[in-house]
Amino acid sequence: MAEDEEEEKPLGFFGLLVIAFFWTVGGFYGNEELISASPVGLTLVLLAIVPLCLSLPMAILSKDFSIALPQDAGLVVWVREGLGTTVGAYNSVLVWLVYLVDAAVYPVIAANYLLELLPEGVEEKWNIFIAIIIVFMVFLVKVAGVEYIAKVAGVVSMVSLIPSAIYLACGMPALAKVDKSTFVTAVEDGYGKANLCLTISFVIWINSGFESLGSLAGQVRNPERNFSRVILVLLPVLIAMNMLPVIISTAVDPNRTNYYSGHFSYIAQKQAGLWFKYVFGIGAVACCVGLHNSQSIIAERALSEIFRELVSNKLPTSPQFLFAYSNRMGIIPVFALANSMMCAALCIGDVGTLVEYEMFLLIIIILLTAMAFVRYNRYTKRSVILATPPSLIMSGLFFIHIYYYLTLNEDEETEKELKMQIVYKFAAALIVCGSLLFCHGISYLCRVNNNKTDYKRWEHSEDESVSLLPPQQQQQQ
Repeated sequence: MAEDEEEEKPLGFFGLLVIAFFWTVGGFYGNEELISASPVGLTLVLLAIVPLCLSLPMAILSKDFSIALPQDAGLVVWVREGLGTTVGAYNSVLVWLVYLVDAAVYPVIAANYLLELLPEGVEEKWNIFIAIIIVFMVFLVKVAGVEYIAKVAGVVSMVSLIPSAIYLACGMPALAKVDKSTFVTAVEDGYGKANLCLTISFVIWINSGFESLGSLAGQVRNPERNFSRVILVLLPVLIAMNMLPVIISTAVDPNRTNYYSGHFSYIAQKQAGLWFKYVFGIGAVACCVGLHNSQSIIAERALSEIFRELVSNKLPTSPQFLFAYSNRMGIIPVFALANSMMCAALCIGDVGTLVEYEMFLLIIIILLTAMAFVRYNRYTKRSVILATPPSLIMSGLFFIHIYYYLTLNEDEETEKELKMQIVYKFAAALIVCGSLLFCHGISYLCRVNNNKTDYKRWEHSEDESVSLLPPQQQQQQ
């Protein structure tokens, strides 16, 4: 019987590999912000260390959790089962916010690349308008139905990967011309000081994704073997795909102050000519549209789950085109529409600001997941070893964020620039604190509405351990 259930699961090794590739590696479009944020040497060191200290432990953690709790909700289920419904609801709102902000990053990157392809003279302020159009175009594809989303995803995969491969292939000769003096590992070079908050946030952002594999836990055949094989394949690919574009691009244009989201199109033109600038730009837009689609789908489902808990399934019945479940979309349309509207509003932010905000929220998610993992494994040496590096990295990022909010950039010379910096950082701190209070408020309302105090999964037994298995499976044991 168990073997029949395994055979019915749709994802084997190659299916999981393809999906996981786009969740964890994707493309390197938009990584120009990372190059501009710090000296090349420091960037490369972080790109080599963070995958081993964060991505690898989180990948193994996700594999272990997926085997023990094979449910598609992933992070949401793990924390809820480990730390109780109150903390679980808090984590659910955080997960929704992270995916919502992540979904907003990609239309902004796509708009920046698209502006590079338009005739000179088009003002940069149009990038917000273009990003909003992209958000609602993807929403219309979702309205058309899930089958259209699958077709679009297949086309996007090919269109986005080929230019990336050509970019790296054309840039290989430039590796022989690399000036080793540019690989300074200090926090300051001839182009200015490193923005450590943006640098580390961005490095963690492009190396995150393995923790999301738990969303497929219930769909994978032989998860122990297939998850392990996928991790072994993708981890070196992830490191190479992040480091090679930095080395190749800075060999062509070593001035990191020139880099902004979309600058790789200029590098592509210098490598192979004007035709490749357009090919690479189209690939970048296609990749970002695909990534926006995938992240927004997860955000929509998280939002619908939160709302279901909040109102105990008591949704309005009219108008039906908004509140009736749509088989074509696979969700109640109002959640997709609300998510798209909030995502469009976030598109007014720049890539760096959105990534910093997203990573601040991810700090809490990773720490909660690590706590649940240690608890699940009953404080074994293996669980502590795996949970410690991600916890230390995210805790370090937390203190860097705090330092960033409390200090001023000394490079700003005029009094007006300093005042604007104070206003910006104060507003950013308010948004972060407001987000955390919002999460707390929603989790409290979910708990009160369901008339529950907690599942009390923290009640200790004699061996000071607690089971993360669902109550039905605990009874069977």
